Amino acid sequence: MLARVLEVKHSLISLIAIEYPALENLTSDEMYLMSNCCKILEVFKDVTEVISTYERWKERIFSKIGDSRQQDVLLSPTTSNAVIEGEKSKIWENFDSFVADVQQNQEVRSGGSVQVNKYVDEPLFSRNSDPLKWWGARKSFYPDLCDLARRALCIVASSVPGERIFLKAGQIVTDRHNKHARKKVSQILFLNSNM
Repeated sequence: MLARVLEVKHSLISLIAIEYPALENLTSDEMYLMSNCCKILEVFKDVTEVISTYERWKERIFSKIGDSRQQDVLLSPTTSNAVIEGEKSKIWENFDSFVADVQQNQEVRSGGSVQVNKYVDEPLFSRNSDPLKWWGARKSFYPDLCDLARRALCIVASSVPGERIFLKAGQIVTDRHNKHARKKVSQILFLNSNM
């Protein structure tokens, strides 16, 4: 019904303005909402049509063939699939695209888990060897893990450098007797830790 109103909206607006001047006309926002509702409701219309055809097909087939053995043959998977495959609609197109997206996301996720499992199964390499070279050599096997390793291997694993910076900060502040502003102290610390 909304689709029909949208089809004849110009005539409807004119009719309301001429015949029923006391009524308010539909605004452009209301027309926009109606068009969006039609898009949403179109899916339900398609589903209703598809579901209603199933019952009709069954009734037609069973009325023509009364033998129960033939009914069993008609209900075999190949026959029912042929009826369903003949009906192409937006419902199944949307469903198929949704399923394709889900499968693609599963493949991406499973690719990461496969890489992790392969990495766990790798033999341990020497403690003295360079991990960056090892990851560089295996970049083709573990592309996602290699990117993570490149980011994580630059992190200092010890708290000693951090403790040294705080120790220097304490020395700078006490040596100069807090004559420097906070910003100056942070700049001095930066220079001391990076030289």
